[in-house]
Amino acid sequence: MRPGLLHPHHDVDLTAPASHEGRGLIGDLELTTLVDAMSHGEASIADAAQRLLLDPLVDPAAIAFRQGVLTACLARPDVARELFEIAGRTLERRKKMYWGLVKRPDAVVHQGIELMHMYRGAFRDLRSVADAHVDDVEPGGFRDFLSMLRRELDDPFLAELDAHLRALRFQDGIRVSARLGRGNRPTGYVLERPAQRRPGPATRFLRWWRSLRGTHPSVYTYRLPAHDDSGVRALTELQARGLQRTADAVGAACNDLLAFFRQLRGELAFYVGCIGLHERLRGLGAPTCMPEPVSAPGVHGASGLYDASLALTIGARVVGNDLDADGADLLVVTGANGGGKTTFLRSVGNAQLMMQCGMFVPASAYRASLTSGLFTHFTRQEDTAMRSGKLDEELSRLNDLVHHMTSGATLLLNESFASTNEREGSELASGVVRALTESGVRVLFVTHLSQFARELYDARRTGTRFLRAERQSDGTRTFRMVTGAPERTSHGADLYAATFGSAPSDAVPLARAEELR
Repeated sequence: MRPGLLHPHHDVDLTAPASHEGRGLIGDLELTTLVDAMSHGEASIADAAQRLLLDPLVDPAAIAFRQGVLTACLARPDVARELFEIAGRTLERRKKMYWGLVKRPDAVVHQGIELMHMYRGAFRDLRSVADAHVDDVEPGGFRDFLSMLRRELDDPFLAELDAHLRALRFQDGIRVSARLGRGNRPTGYVLERPAQRRPGPATRFLRWWRSLRGTHPSVYTYRLPAHDDSGVRALTELQARGLQRTADAVGAACNDLLAFFRQLRGELAFYVGCIGLHERLRGLGAPTCMPEPVSAPGVHGASGLYDASLALTIGARVVGNDLDADGADLLVVTGANGGGKTTFLRSVGNAQLMMQCGMFVPASAYRASLTSGLFTHFTRQEDTAMRSGKLDEELSRLNDLVHHMTSGATLLLNESFASTNEREGSELASGVVRALTESGVRVLFVTHLSQFARELYDARRTGTRFLRAERQSDGTRTFRMVTGAPERTSHGADLYAATFGSAPSDAVPLARAEELR
């Protein structure tokens, strides 16, 4: 059996490193806040959520399959959580049972029986959930999983399992056959069905008839004398050889069942985490939607898109933005300081990752082309060890990212090249953006480099869109991104006045301030 809840055709290795691991996405996009909201402190949910967020799917059919399972889980969260609880409880019980260091075949068989009994109880619980809810779940991957439980864990299977477990207790003794090999050494050990402890009437008659005729029996019996330690050791060794293949089979079966329940818990953990996040956002009155992944390039549109991490942090619904960037491979975002540009960029990155791992998206509507890889280049803190300058660090990090990009990738740039002067930063930005877009990389650039933005706008390049953080005439930030030409100012004076209580022109000159000290 395989759960098959994350992919219709194969299991997803939840223990392997994600394809996007180590690219800085967790910090730049504040994915930790998202993962914490999904997990509520449950480590298995946090691990599965982060692993799948950082390993985006590139097949629309695989995304649609996962969306179908999630939709069914959101409709019946009680069923998903009950199955997750059964898998988790089974693994906790398994952890408390001593296993793994035992080498003797008889001990392996004995402990394997105890484990199989525990798994048998878990099978019964899974079957009970499937029987009760399979007809209530929407058609799709989740219902297929419940149907599989009913089919594979039916009464004949459970009865056969019970029969095997009874046989493995060897209540009628252990019967082993072998043949003589080279040097009269026994070889080809086979565990036979044990003889009945109490022979039947026919067997007793045959023994009596042979005794009358003086016929030698076909089986000879030897009983060990008391205190024959060497004989006991020899008999134990013969028994171990006869049980070795049985012990191997029991051990393999227990390992397979352990792998099944681990996989089941990991796959359900993702959906239970999605349920928790959905409930948190719904409690804030924030909208969510199932996005539309598009295999064709150049599609990118959204309605009411917002940063879920920000909403979770402040505990309230936040401003959403609309996006119409179909046909664009370069989106430049400029405007007022503190206007929500970085938050908007983060919302785009989060939405893309959530869509491509099969989740819902924090928006009223979202439709976008699939990206072969999502990369972020956000500003970092100054290197306190002084091993390199800030610009050197930016360029080195960008160089590492470029080596992993392919055509169809997406790069989110946030205030890149701002560590040098306006002219040099604009030249660097122009060269990097041109090289990336010509290589088929989609670029979203939040910047205060007015020369770079103005030259791009004046060039009227096809495929470039410009957004601006909206600012009202009194300096109020609406945190909305509107279509518009880049301005030559970022309205830093507004922040100055808000901080110091007056405009910069009204401030006391620095020389005069020194005199007043």
